[in-house]
Amino acid sequence: MGEPCRDDRDTRAHLVIKLLKLGSVLSQPMTIGLCQPMGLTQAELKILMALAGEGALAGCDLSKVLGIPAMTVSRRATPLKRRGWVEEQALPSNRRRKLFALTDAGREAHAQVMAHLHPIGLDLLCALDPTQIQALAASVDTISDGVVRWARRSAADS
Repeated sequence: MGEPCRDDRDTRAHLVIKLLKLGSVLSQPMTIGLCQPMGLTQAELKILMALAGEGALAGCDLSKVLGIPAMTVSRRATPLKRRGWVEEQALPSNRRRKLFALTDAGREAHAQVMAHLHPIGLDLLCALDPTQIQALAASVDTISDGVVRWARRSAADS
């Protein structure tokens, strides 16, 4: 897991605030450049992207991946099911537990999303050289792992 963290609270707290702001600011290009042209809400986009990246997931697992309540996952998946992009599959071992999975049309929609996402990525990250992009990707992975650790600790404490 690496070295223990130094106690530079102010620096880390300010960086977390910058990350929160970045998350908010990123919603604009995602909405204008991706969601609106595809006719998706951000929640629907997140479900589509999660299923494309992770494969079929149960609602509770999708809820954890997205950080939204399970009922919201089900409600937000409904328009994607109507479009024929997502289907529910029963598990043979537990018919009450359903998996959300992309259909062929859903995989095609994901390819369209990626086509819209490429120019946004170029615009947003054009000032970074390849080394900086690799470092940013590694940092994002490390931060994501930290969020998972925090969530597990938080769940264990409650």
